[in-house]
Amino acid sequence: MGNVAPDADGLLRWTGTEVQERRAAYGEAGRAPVLVFVHGCAVTNRTYKAALKRLLAARGMHVIAPAVPGFDGTAPLPEGHGELEDFAQWLPAFLDAVVGDAPATLVGHSLGGGIGRGGRSPRLPSRSNRSARHLQ
Repeated sequence: MGNVAPDADGLLRWTGTEVQERRAAYGEAGRAPVLVFVHGCAVTNRTYKAALKRLLAARGMHVIAPAVPGFDGTAPLPEGHGELEDFAQWLPAFLDAVVGDAPATLVGHSLGGGIGRGGRSPRLPSRSNRSARHLQ
């Protein structure tokens, strides 16, 4: 779904898919293992472009940076579904659409950390193989 737009250097591609019947935009590059960067409230998925490129070049990781609902090309969640738990339920659906059953390491910043920890969603912790809670 959507247009694929590589960065000028061709390392990352910016594309989209459908999650919960809504458009979801994300950046991606590489193969495995899967590392997912979940952005915070005051930034977008493209904020991590330099870090993603470094991880790709140094470690050969499959880096993915989704735009969470309501940000940078991803449709907002349905009206009345804007709580942390709603975002946390969206993330496993996104992972299913993009990486299938592959284990994923989650890195979250600010709001992205809460989403990555799963809010109160019981599904997310079992979906990821590990998480990094704080990024500096």
